[in-house]
Amino acid sequence: EVYKKVKELNIFNDIVMTVVSQTPDVRRIHGEIAGCLKLTFEDQEKESDTARANRICSRIKSVEKILIILDDVWKDVNLVAFGIPSCDDHRGCKILLATRSVHVCNLMRCQRKIPLNFLVEEESLALMKTIAIVDDCPGLNDVVLEVVKECKGLPIAIITVGKALIGKSLDDWNAAMHQLRESRLVDIEGVDEEKNAYACLKWSYDQLKRKTKLCFLLCSLFPEDYNIPIEELTRYVMGLEEDEDFHSLDEARSQVRAAINSLKDSSLLLEGSEKEFVKMHDMVRDIGLWITSKGEN
Repeated sequence: EVYKKVKELNIFNDIVMTVVSQTPDVRRIHGEIAGCLKLTFEDQEKESDTARANRICSRIKSVEKILIILDDVWKDVNLVAFGIPSCDDHRGCKILLATRSVHVCNLMRCQRKIPLNFLVEEESLALMKTIAIVDDCPGLNDVVLEVVKECKGLPIAIITVGKALIGKSLDDWNAAMHQLRESRLVDIEGVDEEKNAYACLKWSYDQLKRKTKLCFLLCSLFPEDYNIPIEELTRYVMGLEEDEDFHSLDEARSQVRAAINSLKDSSLLLEGSEKEFVKMHDMVRDIGLWITSKGEN
């Protein structure tokens, strides 16, 4: 959307967009950036990554005003390796990166963070209709709205469910609605076993440290939409961490709060209704329960 808007407004001389992904492929990224800049590499096989990066950097510096969009950033990446100059090297170069982690923003020293909140019901329904190409049918419209409500404004869940239900019957939509109400997204016919909301968010979970994982799983055991008291969570962690030598309750509190901050940064926990509480999005809670059911927890 940013790419389309910026192109429409014509406020940059050039726009570059590339997908970084979980395991960045430097040569692919070089190719995507070069393609946007109409830059060709004469000998693709023999030219080193450093040489390609230098040529891209020189080309970017030759553009007075350029926007570079880096999508799907999962960790601190070396922009120089991609051929992207620093702000000090080229003041006319602006970088926008999309990530699910606030920590990545901090590591990349982002000057401004723009959080994307959960979708409101109207937006959720519009997205579902765009994905599933739902025909206007009174009976179907009602159940589509119920399915959308169960996705709780989480775009990745709406997209996962929508793709699975493209062109499906009213019975299929009803079945999906009941399965979502019972927290069984992965049981919906047509949902990809490898690429779905659960699998995507589980990757975020897998990157967490052991104590943070424990806090996440404990939070999923509280009821839906529950305001989880941080103090209560701390005592559960103390009780379950048999090998941990906590010297004081304050030490345990500090460790749990650090874990909570990490979970918030990864969008796996939300602010509670009051300062000493946290909440968990319904779909994320379902994922916590699903993870627990799969392992020896």
